[in-house]
Amino acid sequence: MADIIGRDVRRWHRAWTDDLGERGAYACIQTLRRVVNYGCELRDRDAIELATVLTKTTFRQLRARKLRPSHEMIVALRAAAHDAGRPSIALAVTLQFELGLRQKDVIGEWDRPDAEARARIAGAITDGAWVWDWGLVWNHIEGTILRKPTSKSNGNEVAEHDLSHYPELLGELPPRGVGPLVIDERSGLPWRRSHFSRTFREIARASGWPDGIWNMDSRAGAVSEAFQAGAAPADVMRTATHTQMSTTMLYNRGSVVQSGRVAELRTARRKAKPGS
Repeated sequence: MADIIGRDVRRWHRAWTDDLGERGAYACIQTLRRVVNYGCELRDRDAIELATVLTKTTFRQLRARKLRPSHEMIVALRAAAHDAGRPSIALAVTLQFELGLRQKDVIGEWDRPDAEARARIAGAITDGAWVWDWGLVWNHIEGTILRKPTSKSNGNEVAEHDLSHYPELLGELPPRGVGPLVIDERSGLPWRRSHFSRTFREIARASGWPDGIWNMDSRAGAVSEAFQAGAAPADVMRTATHTQMSTTMLYNRGSVVQSGRVAELRTARRKAKPGS
């Protein structure tokens, strides 16, 4: 670390951008920052100096994504998933689109905790040294009410939904069981993220989705559709379990419909004014 200067980090960022794209390069920089911050916690002098360098080394902001799936695209993807014998993909994407949940909060993630952390996880789903966490389980649903602590807030925020308002989602839910809701049909275990992503893309292509629309955009589709329907911004923010409206607006990708509605309201007001 003592030999790394800002110019080196910028060179790495350019190489990562060429190989992995903007978002991949951003993820690499964030990983580098976390590693260096860990060194700072250990009071490593080189890490502390490099952390200062990183705070002064700026990179171009990620461009906000503009694409998101429509309800019609979700319906088409569900049909393709069932045709492929993958109802779990249909269920996962429907949960994200209807409830605005993150992929991680639906399918969970596999991690390899150390022995001490592993011993503290009672009754966890395991596969060798891997432990599954954060995904939806049947215990999150009581009657028709779903309450799910979110991974983004480390469980401090809870997504709450009455599933009786979502008939399409209810149609995808399997019979009540125990454990995870979304299971890989082949392994009988919760999905691995990389395998889920590859399988999702195959099904998305078969249903006509362009490659530029990702599974993570389903959450933006939920927020955008809510705004297009005229939902109150505060209600949309709470549904998405955001703590700031600015975050919610980043997921709002239906600006044409909404600006059109504003224009209609302004025109109607002008017509209603005396002398107009």
